Amino acid sequence: MKIYERHFYDLRCSPDVLATVGFVANIQKEITESMGMIRKLKRFALAKPNEYGLIDLCAGNALTSVLAIHLLPFKWALAIDNKPREREWDRAKRFEYRIDDINAAMALEEFRRYPFRPFVIVSVHACGQLAERAIELYQNTEAARHLVLMPCCEGIGKNRVPLVIRKKIGHYLAWAWHLNDLAGGKLYVDKNVTSPKRAIIVASKE
Repeated sequence: MKIYERHFYDLRCSPDVLATVGFVANIQKEITESMGMIRKLKRFALAKPNEYGLIDLCAGNALTSVLAIHLLPFKWALAIDNKPREREWDRAKRFEYRIDDINAAMALEEFRRYPFRPFVIVSVHACGQLAERAIELYQNTEAARHLVLMPCCEGIGKNRVPLVIRKKIGHYLAWAWHLNDLAGGKLYVDKNVTSPKRAIIVASKE
């Protein structure tokens, strides 16, 4: 068993988390991804306990945000995805799952008007341009104080990383580097995450 899996199953809250999110394909991989993200989120939550909310973009099964609201002192958590998922969301306190499209024209205005603030944005394996959209929402919303992003597949369009470097480090890391440059953050690669797409971008306005 990998280190993040072992840490997860040692948590007292792990049965409640799994009962809330229900069936998750390849759960072991997703656990390591979420635990890697929790490691980065922890410093923001502990620095200002019960001050920040958490918005989980392209949340999928919402494993990361459900785990975060159980484990860390976030005031509330909101998971957003464009696909409805019938789960036992009510089992998680101070948590909401919302069906929405972050690419919609009004998404930015909705973020700016969101009444519960300040908050941290997290997104695990947002595909392609959705990762750039997450960065855009973070940068253009005053209440979004921090961003923790684990990108997935490469987007279509201009990559800021020169082609010669892309060939050296591979398309995925070059894409993560490009996104990190957009976000103005710091780029990490978490080797305890079992997915090959395990770069984490952490950006902060504070």
